Amino acid sequence: MFPTFHYVHLCMFRALIENAADVTEMVNAKDYRNFTPLHYAAKSGNELNTQMILEQLSNDNEEVLYNQVNAVGHRLKTPLHKARTPMVVKLLTEYGADQYLKMMDKQDGEVCYEAECTCIDKSPCEMGVHSVFSTLLHRNDKAAEVILDNHITTNGQELDSSNLLIIYDLKIFNSEAKHELAVNCTPHFDSTTLDDEMSTHSKIISLKSGLLMHPVSQVYLALKWNCLSKYFWVTVIQYAIYVPSLSASTTYQTWIFGRNETLKNNCLDNSFDKDCYFPNTLKMNEPWHEYAFYSIYGLLAVNTAWLVFREFFQMCFNWPHWKRSKEDKMEAFLFTITIFYLIGVFQFPMSILKHLAAWSVFFAWIEMILLIGRFPRVGKFVHMFFNVSKILVKYLMVYTPAIMAFSLSFYILLSDTDPFLNPVNAIMKTSVMLLGELEFEGNFLWVTADKRTLHFPSTQLLIVLFLILGCIVIMNLLVGLAVDEIDVMREKGRKIRLEMTVDEIIRMEDLLVKKPTLIDCIPCCQESIIRSHSLFKRLLTKWGENMKIQKFSYPTKICVRPIMPRNKESKKVLVHEKNYSNTLDSNKPPKNFPFNFYHEESRLPS
Repeated sequence: MFPTFHYVHLCMFRALIENAADVTEMVNAKDYRNFTPLHYAAKSGNELNTQMILEQLSNDNEEVLYNQVNAVGHRLKTPLHKARTPMVVKLLTEYGADQYLKMMDKQDGEVCYEAECTCIDKSPCEMGVHSVFSTLLHRNDKAAEVILDNHITTNGQELDSSNLLIIYDLKIFNSEAKHELAVNCTPHFDSTTLDDEMSTHSKIISLKSGLLMHPVSQVYLALKWNCLSKYFWVTVIQYAIYVPSLSASTTYQTWIFGRNETLKNNCLDNSFDKDCYFPNTLKMNEPWHEYAFYSIYGLLAVNTAWLVFREFFQMCFNWPHWKRSKEDKMEAFLFTITIFYLIGVFQFPMSILKHLAAWSVFFAWIEMILLIGRFPRVGKFVHMFFNVSKILVKYLMVYTPAIMAFSLSFYILLSDTDPFLNPVNAIMKTSVMLLGELEFEGNFLWVTADKRTLHFPSTQLLIVLFLILGCIVIMNLLVGLAVDEIDVMREKGRKIRLEMTVDEIIRMEDLLVKKPTLIDCIPCCQESIIRSHSLFKRLLTKWGENMKIQKFSYPTKICVRPIMPRNKESKKVLVHEKNYSNTLDSNKPPKNFPFNFYHEESRLPS
């Protein structure tokens, strides 16, 4: 009867079970692809049918129940892989469904099915790729949220108790976790392979899921950031030297050149005169000016060389990320201008050098804003700045025809006055007038002391229209749109901060994880770098340092005490009698709450 089961609507299954001669045989039956009734019930999303089958299976012993709930069908799919709704996922996990089993890739599954291969070493049959969480995330992120919810527990204390511990199991994010499959296959893992520990969070962001805000995800990102933040601070220190030295060099050079009014006026007539080259100008001043400038120049040159070298390695070892990153392209453009400036100090006259200096300083400080934006806590404000700017530019382009209409009209009527001498000046002046800089007395009076003749007041009518349409309507619309966008950004601020944290972690980790990597060039330090940047390797190392912890805890279970005891006696009670604390970083504990491994026997932090 069962080979035709998948053609029968699942709502009829209750009647089939009630009238079946052998219910156990029916719920344990399999079709030609090794799918069981539980597979089909989970796929349909029917909670009643799923619960009915699970209740029938629970009548057997625990081992039979476990095997059936985790029955492996085509492509190693379990009922949990095929689940469609959050309630079905919850039911399956309550009855012991393994949340860590992986199913095969579609292409490998077809090869295995056609060849009827058996699970032998290195055969496609054993290559589980897609985890339950990843599969559910693509289908229904609410169902995937149930999996994350299962990774948060407590030690059974009251919520207002100082003994309360919240336990987060980070195992769900460990791409190398080894789990026993419900088939006779042994998974193969390459010990030299580095984990891509951010792969799950990359999927969450790409699918625009809200699971980034889940507590388990936030705890994981906080711990992961602690592992990699030192690499980020290296970049911050580099820019903290580069930007001030560039600013000091360009402003000092401009100040020295501007001190000599005669030289400055002569260079306006003949900018290629030998005295208009900065090294010659520098020799006209006191010797200490020359020493001071070349000291700053040397510091800038060394720092620029290092940053160019670093950018080159990022291009070589992380080309996919570099290619799609606008910030990396801006850095490359900035360093190119800086190199031209460094060369131009000796090769170009001041009339050219000042433009290189101005643009290099401008882009350097803009890049500093972007660098500050990589800090997780303040990144949302930088994101708001650029996002609102983008919105304003977009809407300003919509109003460009109105601005052009007023600009060209003012040019035609007032071409004999300084601000409107040519169309370009007229456009610039009209754009500034939108902000309220009208200079009405100088440009738009109908009668002046010099011109008492009355003409048709076209200019005055235009300025009235400009006040209404430009200064009031357009500018208030732009301000209103900006305020609305800021409110939206404020509401999404927490999510934006987490997204920027993920992006920055991936940015740094790509140099260490994705092959080929930067650490391939330094094999002597490879193992220590891997151990320090990998959260799970770091947890495993700390966990393995104490045999007591290994016996009573797991390396991925982290507990947090949300309410700290007020008196010393309470603190003593809460600590295990052996008092073997094992924080992730004893030198730098997290600021908010202490993180420890969870002790399964004492139900206290280890």
